[in-house]
Amino acid sequence: MVVMTGLWVIVAVLTLTPQEEYFQAETAFRQGQYTVAEPLYEHLKKTLPMYRNEMEFRIAECALNLGDYERARKILESLKSRVSGTYLEPEVRLLLGWVNLFQQNWDQAEAEFQWVNDQPAYRNSDRVRLALGFLAYRQGTLEEATKKLEGLDHPLAQILLARIETQQHQLLPALSRYKALTIASQGSPLDFLAVYGMMETLLAAQDYQGILHEAQNFLASHPKDDPLRDYMEFYLAVAAYELGDKMTALSHFADLSKRTDFVFAPHAAYFAGNIKLQMGKPDEALMYYQTARSNANDARLATLTFVRLVEVFYRMGLPEQALLTASQLQDYMEYENLAGIGMYLTGSLSFLLGDPSTGLSSFKEVIQRTPSSPFATPAATMALLAMLRMGEVDQAITFGNMLQAWLPTSDPSWTQWFRLLLAEANYAQGNYAIAENLYAAVAQEAQTQILITRGNVGRAWCLLQEQREDEAYTLFDAMANLGITLQDSGLILQAFYGRAVTEFNRGQYLEAYQDFSRLIHTFPDRGDVLPDLLYYQGLAAWALKAYGDAVAAWENLVKTYPDHPRAAQAGLRAAEIYQKAGKYEESNTLLQWVIDHFPNAPEAATAQFHLGRNAYNTQNYEQAIVYLQTFLHLYPDHEFKDQAEELIQYAYYWLAQQDTTKLKEFQAQYPTSPLLAEAEFARAVDLYNAGQLEPAATAFLTFALNHPSHEKAPKALLIAGQVFYKVQKYEDAWVALKKLVTFYPDAPIRDTATYFLGLAAYKTQRYQDAVDVLTSLLSDSTFRTQAVALLASSYESMGELKKATEYYITAGDWMLAEGDTTRALEFYQYAYNLSPDPEVRSTLKTKMEELSPPPSSKPSEKEAP
Repeated sequence: MVVMTGLWVIVAVLTLTPQEEYFQAETAFRQGQYTVAEPLYEHLKKTLPMYRNEMEFRIAECALNLGDYERARKILESLKSRVSGTYLEPEVRLLLGWVNLFQQNWDQAEAEFQWVNDQPAYRNSDRVRLALGFLAYRQGTLEEATKKLEGLDHPLAQILLARIETQQHQLLPALSRYKALTIASQGSPLDFLAVYGMMETLLAAQDYQGILHEAQNFLASHPKDDPLRDYMEFYLAVAAYELGDKMTALSHFADLSKRTDFVFAPHAAYFAGNIKLQMGKPDEALMYYQTARSNANDARLATLTFVRLVEVFYRMGLPEQALLTASQLQDYMEYENLAGIGMYLTGSLSFLLGDPSTGLSSFKEVIQRTPSSPFATPAATMALLAMLRMGEVDQAITFGNMLQAWLPTSDPSWTQWFRLLLAEANYAQGNYAIAENLYAAVAQEAQTQILITRGNVGRAWCLLQEQREDEAYTLFDAMANLGITLQDSGLILQAFYGRAVTEFNRGQYLEAYQDFSRLIHTFPDRGDVLPDLLYYQGLAAWALKAYGDAVAAWENLVKTYPDHPRAAQAGLRAAEIYQKAGKYEESNTLLQWVIDHFPNAPEAATAQFHLGRNAYNTQNYEQAIVYLQTFLHLYPDHEFKDQAEELIQYAYYWLAQQDTTKLKEFQAQYPTSPLLAEAEFARAVDLYNAGQLEPAATAFLTFALNHPSHEKAPKALLIAGQVFYKVQKYEDAWVALKKLVTFYPDAPIRDTATYFLGLAAYKTQRYQDAVDVLTSLLSDSTFRTQAVALLASSYESMGELKKATEYYITAGDWMLAEGDTTRALEFYQYAYNLSPDPEVRSTLKTKMEELSPPPSSKPSEKEAP
């Protein structure tokens, strides 16, 4: 297709009518060909002056879509005054708000959007909500953005919601949303954002296999000129790199690093350099790192590349260049052994600035590159501390055990600190015997009081964990008294803290509560331990059944230290106390708080479950289902899974009594639930009692079909058949009753079902089926008289008059035996009327004359039995 631009567009439109020209402009606009559409609108503005405003509005849209925000603004600002009070004003102001948004003029954008939202025809419309939601997202107010965007079907809204979920680490919902978007938006401009967002989310989840799979599928199914191919190739390389396939990663990174128009080209060069460095080829790594540094488009990449260059120069035997690079990065003064100093100071600075990961890398570099440096032992000790701060306990133990024998004895103080930290790592891992020996060695060999007391207190905590409470209490008590003597507040705190925990473990809850309370009062500014003290204070109060005091301690913790991990436990425990007291509103408030503040903590799962249980206990069954289904979605393997499933089923059971929709949901969600069967049967009974006979019959039949092994299934089929028969749905009656007699041959109600099955067959003129069914009732069934009469009528309808006569006579004989002379005479009369045999007729006439006075007129015609 040839795309017309500029003068050629103007020449072409001279031969068109205004209507044709407008259609052509609109077609180009909707196809995203804005450079084609804009000159057409410009021409229409002159040829159709009465639609000048509308054409200028379209021109502004073209400018906006082409990224020319300032030109779009000028056009819209001019239009804004001209269209005031017209239908076009809200559209102009809405578009002007988007322009301001893209130019990061937040206040102006919000003002325009709010003005539009105040108009009755636009209030809370999807378009305004999308605009306000996008604005909130760009401003970083994610909760507000979620409120605005939730429920909108627009692909852009879904992309924004997915990005918010990714940022909030709600990765599974984000992936589900992106998956749906990649299908719905395929071929549209938003397809790029959807696919790219999905890859970002997979990366955040560290699902490298997933990244590899998605990227390979994309590259195999999309054309080579697809703008996403470079990004997919980059993510494929990252996944291969993380999965250990370095050669595959290198081939992609090397190629991508050469593409000057690719935004991640510097990142690709950086990763290529890493791989080359790992392969022992620092000279080739240097080339990639220099490319990455010169083209780096963010500070983090530039910093990482600088650090890597130091390493590369060192490995290449260029220490001066390495030191120069380190000094450029860190502005260090020149000391002897500059490489060791530079790396150690880099690690120390990173650690102090709250980046233990970068610090750990630097500390390890000191040990690996300059083992004879005076900074080697301090670096080893700080590396252990960094690992502990990062929660890498296993790594700390492995690292400490490996280096313990290597540590030089020239710096005993740092050596003892190293052992103390290794003891703490083993304590955190639960290796209490090993930790105890290390703490004891520090207490015996250390030359400073602070190390001696820390060693003793640490040993006491190990004794406590080994359930040697008496020994632990004695040592804690001694250290507490020593701390008072030495006026060492840190020692006092740790010793009394340990003593209080020991008292709690020994069942001395009152003493423990008092010690915890004293510590809280004495150290009101020790935010590092106060959360634990408040938590244990609450536990002690709870053990004393002083539930009000327990809640007070835990709510104090939640309020004062909302970001501490103990706050999640405290909030959950306080909520459970409120739950048991029937104070569901207070309980729900705390449970929701735990979920909002600690979405990834184990307590969030328990809190979500308790929200559902609270809703169920207050008979808010619909809300209970929502909470509990969310719980099962987020935590499918949780220990409360079975309880949640059971509560959901009970909630559906109660809702299904009044709401057919909920019954259908119940059927879809739990087709094999025993409660579903009870709910379906109860619903059918309710319909029957309400006089809705045909829906009731259908419900009874559905129940039996869904739950064939249920004890009520035969009864349901019988009721269904009888009710269908009553409302003259004879074919449906036959189906229900046939299932009963076929699949439940031993059911006590089988004879009743068989008789009604015969009636249904008779009514649908299936006389042979009626004969086959009713014959089984002629022996000792309570329905044998009715059955033989219906058999006679069936044979009559089939034209078998001899058999019909015989069965009418039999029916009359049985009626006579039962003492019902009137009915007997009726059946004899039917036989008399049908039989062509004079002898039979004579016998019947004689019998009828004996049973009744002579008839005053000729015998009546047969009526249906």
